Amino acid sequence: MTNPSVGHQDIVFNIAALLKNYGRSSGKGRMIMAACDILIRRSPLRIRQPDVRFITHERFGNRDVFDPAPLDPAPEACRGSSLAK
Repeated sequence: MTNPSVGHQDIVFNIAALLKNYGRSSGKGRMIMAACDILIRRSPLRIRQPDVRFITHERFGNRDVFDPAPLDPAPEACRGSSLAK
């Protein structure tokens, strides 16, 4: 896997800032930056690490560490060729 481009990092930062502000203003959850595992499927095992994750307080609770839980919205900035993978 290649390093992300500057443009990719700009997009990730903007998404993270929006989600961070939303979490603070709504009180509904929190934004977490990569790397954080998200369980897609148990068998065969498939885990993804989105660039940014918003996790609701109902799923996160008061923990500092979380299990690779099923999805809350998890945007990932990717090139068009990465979408089909």
